[in-house]
Amino acid sequence: LCSTKRMQATARMASVVSSTLPARRRLIRSVRRFLALPMNNVDQFLQAFGDTQSPDGQELLHLIRLGTFARVSKRTGSWPCHQIAAIYRRQVQDLSAHERSDPVVLRQLSELVAELSRTPDADCELWEFSSLSLDYAVFVASSPHRIAGCIRSQGTPQHELDATGIA
Repeated sequence: LCSTKRMQATARMASVVSSTLPARRRLIRSVRRFLALPMNNVDQFLQAFGDTQSPDGQELLHLIRLGTFARVSKRTGSWPCHQIAAIYRRQVQDLSAHERSDPVVLRQLSELVAELSRTPDADCELWEFSSLSLDYAVFVASSPHRIAGCIRSQGTPQHELDATGIA
């Protein structure tokens, strides 16, 4: 994903730079700096989880490859899976008591709790993917290194974004 964007940017730069020797030198320096950038969060995530088989993970990967997300971040630190599972287990219990609870959210949370409970002593990291209309919280368990679960939430409804002309 990122290498394609780098190649496209390099091609744009090359097309607008004149053929003078100083301009070529500037272009070469710029390209070298550009290509030497460290791996960003998207590249790191794709390298680690690009072959995931979970349905939520595959949907997320598809959206990442489409360039859907404006912000991708990895939270610093990690927490034991059993602590995160306990928090979301309580949330599932609370949501289950309400008639109007969203069944999709309940399913996502229940699956996350079950998956985190498989390896309670493993560490878990949190990745966040955000766009104007969609957010993902992705929980990554360390042992075995896998996507333990995704919680998808809608941001601004699409019809409101369409009305503003932003999206």
